[in-house]
Amino acid sequence: MNIPFMYAALLLYFSGTISYWLYVYNKTEKLAFSSVALCCIGLILHTLSLCSRMIESGYFPLSKVYESIAFFSWALVIISLVLGRWYKIYALGAFILPVAAASLCGALLLPKGITPFDPLLHSNWFLIHTIFSVTGFVFFGISFSVGIMYLIQDRLLKQKRLTSFFYKLPPLNMLDDISMKVLSIGFFLLTIGIMAGLFWAKTAFGSISITDTKMLFALLSWVFYLVIFHGRYSLGWRAKRGAFLSVLGFVLVMAAFAATTCFSHNEWHAFF
Repeated sequence: MNIPFMYAALLLYFSGTISYWLYVYNKTEKLAFSSVALCCIGLILHTLSLCSRMIESGYFPLSKVYESIAFFSWALVIISLVLGRWYKIYALGAFILPVAAASLCGALLLPKGITPFDPLLHSNWFLIHTIFSVTGFVFFGISFSVGIMYLIQDRLLKQKRLTSFFYKLPPLNMLDDISMKVLSIGFFLLTIGIMAGLFWAKTAFGSISITDTKMLFALLSWVFYLVIFHGRYSLGWRAKRGAFLSVLGFVLVMAAFAATTCFSHNEWHAFF
């Protein structure tokens, strides 16, 4: 029953994306309400799907690639709604919801069968590792979307194209503030996730191997975002460069994730 709920949620996310973009290009505020409503209904169905899968499988749905990406998309939608409500800027949804919809669409193309839970994964360290790592990348996904908004807004401002679309986007300083905050949260969560993963590997296997492709992927991602922080706070990089690197970093991270998923043969590391 969990799969039909997920397809229904995906349909509502795509509908919400269209509604958000209609809101961005039009002045009517009713479209903002309908966009949020579609997003919320989709989120409810998405939540029901995850809960249904957890009941059917008997474990928290984060041990398979499909489950991890579905969780990624779910968390992305929640944070999108929270940020839109907190900052009173609903145009954020026009850039964040497409990422959630696209990732969920990709997840639904993957094998979705429920298999027996590996005994090695029965660990609190593993649960902390997966939840914090995936949620960390969720915040990097937010920074990707906000970075795109920043680059578009900056370009429109330089070209003096002050259209209705321009005024629907947040000011540059607000976008930079949001980007740095979500990057900080994501970096913190990923750090905890990596540390928990090391503890789990030590407990489960008696040693820690950094040759695993997913481990290398996580460590390189951590180093990349550390460089962004160092550049912004120590080297005086401008906000525009930070926005560009946030966009580039997330694209590279997702490409690396896809590659490591295809070429990693470790069954116990077959999640995100």
